[in-house]
This record gives sequence, C-alpha cells and structure tokens, in this order.
Amino acid sequence: MKTVFNPDCSIRRIYNCAPEKYLREALICGDLVTCTTGGELEPAPENYTQLLNYDRNAGKLRRFARFSHPGAGLFLTELFSPVPGEIHAFYQYHYPRQWMTRLENRRSISYDGGRTWSIPQTVPGVNNLWLGKGIIHSSGRWIIPASVCVPRPGTPDDDKSVMMNWVRRNFECRVLVVFSDDNGKTFHQSSVIASTEKHLIEPRIAEISGGRIKMFIRSLDSQSLFTAQSADNGGSWSDAVSANIINPSSKILLLRQGKYLVMIHNPSLPSRSLLEAWVSGDDGASWGRKIFIARNAERNLNYPDGFFDEEGNLQFIFEDARSIFAGTIHRELLFG
Repeated sequence: MKTVFNPDCSIRRIYNCAPEKYLREALICGDLVTCTTGGELEPAPENYTQLLNYDRNAGKLRRFARFSHPGAGLFLTELFSPVPGEIHAFYQYHYPRQWMTRLENRRSISYDGGRTWSIPQTVPGVNNLWLGKGIIHSSGRWIIPASVCVPRPGTPDDDKSVMMNWVRRNFECRVLVVFSDDNGKTFHQSSVIASTEKHLIEPRIAEISGGRIKMFIRSLDSQSLFTAQSADNGGSWSDAVSANIINPSSKILLLRQGKYLVMIHNPSLPSRSLLEAWVSGDDGASWGRKIFIARNAERNLNYPDGFFDEEGNLQFIFEDARSIFAGTIHRELLFG
C-alpha cells in the first residue's frame, strides 16, 4: 500500500536509505539532516549516524559525513542549535544486548551549520542518558529532556531473548530533564519525574504561558501519551499522568510558535499508520485544530522532527524505516 499524503503539505521523498536496508531517527536542523542506520535492529553494534546536506533548490539530500564508533553502535538523538549556524550534536554509544541500559554520552559541535565538527567530548553532567529535543527557555536556560533506565530491586533476569521484555523486567524507564545555565558548558539533572507508569521514554517539552514547561511522554506500556509540568524552569516536575491522547508507543514532535503549541504525532492504534499535526491555543489542554499529514496501513510513519522557518511555516520530516520525507505546513493552514 502506498502512503497517502495531504497535498496541502507539499510532501516529497528526499532520501532513500539504500544501500542500507533500514534507517531510524531522522533529525533536521536548518539544512543539516541526519539518520541512524547500519543495521536492521535498534540498537545494533553496526549502527552509525549518516550526515546529509539538504539542497532545498534540488529537493534532495546528499551524504557528506558520518558519526560512528568502531566498538559500539552510535545513535544521534538530538541536534540543538542555540544560535544560527551553531549546532550541538548529542549522541550516545551503545553496546550489544544493552539497549538504553548502558549508554556513553558524547557531544560534537559545529559552528558552520554542520559542515565541520569538533572532536567528540564527554558532556559534564550528562551520562547514561537518552537525550531528546531541547529548548532555550525565556530565562536563558538550556533545557533538554532525557530518558534513563533505573534498575529494579531484586535478582536480575538474564533472559534477553526478547530485548524489550528484558528491559521491562529488570528496569523502570523514567524521564527527567538536564539543564544548563552557562550556555552548555555544564549541565545539571532535574529530579526524576514520578509516575505510576513504569516505562516512560522519549519526552518532549515546550515552554507555555507564565514560563511553565509542558512535557509529553511516550509510554512503552499504555496506548496513551503521558504529560507532566514544571513551574520552576525544569528543576522539579509534577507527576506524569495520562494526557488522554491516543498513541501507539511512538515519539512525537512538540514545538511552540507564539501562543500556540504544535504537536506532530501518531494518533492511531495499534500502529503508527497515521501522522497528524495538532494545534493548541490553551497550553495543550485541548487541541482545536487537527491536520492530516500522511497515512499508510502497512508501514509505520516514524519520528517526526522539524522547525518553524522565518516566515512562520512548519518545515518537517519523518521516516518509514526506508525513506525520509519532507514537507511544509504553511502558517495559514496551521493557525487559520
């Protein structure tokens, strides 16, 4: 079955992962696009992150470099740009049969829009974390959401025949944020967010009215997004509770534009067959506008990422494990 696209979103295929057979986690920052590939398992020791330059005139991506590690898999999970042209690539090394229970965090920085990069360095205050999409708060603080695996008490179960089941039996997956008040030189961790839900990962955050921060979170166990809120610039958080938004355990994109929150996600069960953009004018309490993006009953539509351009249009990408697609939602369609 072919993917059906909303013609008003100007969606086109911009990259096919051949000769690799599989890709994950497409990210975009200006004209820099990355995807993780190198193996059909996630994670796998062969994983590396391919860097691509997006030629907007040609509507194509061109490979030019990669991040890799000779002894471990590498996943790039965050491209953070505090000022135009400066990009912080946060990634982690992971090891066979460990998933996110053993991670080594690194950062490389580019000052020319992604063409050249600094030597990978450890990040003070960040270790064994799966980082997500960060924001710059109105206070000037850098805030980046993160996932962490916390071992459960008791005798470990070493049956790794099904990796995710091993993780659920031996660990609780929790979320928090890391924040920096010195422009990324050092980071500190918030409190871990409490919840009766045992396996929460891949949080996304946005600043809302009054300087508060809203978080939406993927659950590995429930068919719903979860949500939490901070009133002290990310230092402490309310308990994470169900947001009553259908979700097939998939990651979302959350952005703020003016007084609006915009979420691109999969409001479909049991699979990621549907991709929509939702718009809220009341800090995520309700979603008054819902825009269809794409549908495919046979293929998952995964990992949306994007940004608002200078004209206020939403530029976004997503992948279906084989190709990366790019589209535009004009501000008039989003906000009326």
